[in-house]
Amino acid sequence: MNQQAKRIAATVDGGPSRAAISRHLAKAILAGQETTTAVFTTLETVKQMPSVILDIDEVPDVQGGEVNISGEIVELWTPSAANIAQVGLIADKSGAIKFTSWSKSDQPLVEEGDQVQLWHAKKNGYQGRCSLALTYDSRIEFPERTSWW
Repeated sequence: MNQQAKRIAATVDGGPSRAAISRHLAKAILAGQETTTAVFTTLETVKQMPSVILDIDEVPDVQGGEVNISGEIVELWTPSAANIAQVGLIADKSGAIKFTSWSKSDQPLVEEGDQVQLWHAKKNGYQGRCSLALTYDSRIEFPERTSWW
């Protein structure tokens, strides 16, 4: 069980401790789940926790409606409507995903090349592709800008 908890803890950034994951696994197994099922269920639960930063390629598979990611703004496009502040592409080592920042969300503007973290971005789908929307509840952080403070 501790080995499985260690593997889960190593796959997520900002998640709970190995000990907390181990407790969650133990409860699932004691409740009657098979070990394999408990591991996958626990991994999905951990990925949906508010403090976890996901790899971009994992975003479409997460069951929750909000995700946190970290990456580089690689491309910005001209918004197609007045209610869109910015639209572009954010990428990390695992992949890239489109994001839309709505004007009413009052988010800071990003530039191509910025390293950012998107917190509480809402998952959307259009024509079979997953994308992210930055709403009023979302947050953009610039780790490189604030690290020297």
